[in-house]
Amino acid sequence: TTGGNVGIFFVTPGSSLVNKPVEIRGFGYTTPASSNTVSFNGATATVVSGTSSSLLVTVPTVATTGPVTVTNANGAATSPQAFKVLVPPIVTGVDPPNVPQGTTSQLAIKGFNLNNASSVQFTQTGLTATVQSGATDNVLPINVAVTGSVPPGSYAFSVTTPSGTAQSGTVKVT
Repeated sequence: TTGGNVGIFFVTPGSSLVNKPVEIRGFGYTTPASSNTVSFNGATATVVSGTSSSLLVTVPTVATTGPVTVTNANGAATSPQAFKVLVPPIVTGVDPPNVPQGTTSQLAIKGFNLNNASSVQFTQTGLTATVQSGATDNVLPINVAVTGSVPPGSYAFSVTTPSGTAQSGTVKVT
C-alpha cells in the first residue's frame, strides 16, 4: 500500500529468520538508503543498501510477524501482506534421556516450535530417529533405533522444521 509518494509492492522473501536479509520492492525510497526507516511489526530494521525502488534490510532480532513499513521524507507505506518471522525449533530436553543399545525406544523431545518437525538427525552412526505422529508445539514424539555397535555415551541430535534446525539435544546410550 502507499502513503503519499512512497509505496511497497512486496517483500521478498515473504518470510525469514531474524538477522537475515530481505528485499523491499516499491517506489519513492530516498537516498542515502539510511534515510529510510523500515520496521517489521514495529521493530526497527537496519537498512543495508537501496535504490529508489528497492531496499535491502536485515530482519531485526526482536521482529515478530506483521506488516513491514517504510517511512521517509516522501511519506509512509505499509506492506500489502504481513511478513512472517520464522522461529526455529528450540530443544530443552528428552524424556527418557537414556536409551539402551540394540533396541528401539520411544522418546519425547521437549521444547518449543516442534510441531512441524520433518526430521531428527544424530551425529553418531548407528542411531536413527523416526518422527512419530502426535507432535505439538512443545513435544515431538520419536522412535530411536540404537544398533548394538553404538558405544555407551552421549550423542547429539538436531531437529529440523520448515523454520530451521536446532542442534541442541543429546541422548545417552547405555
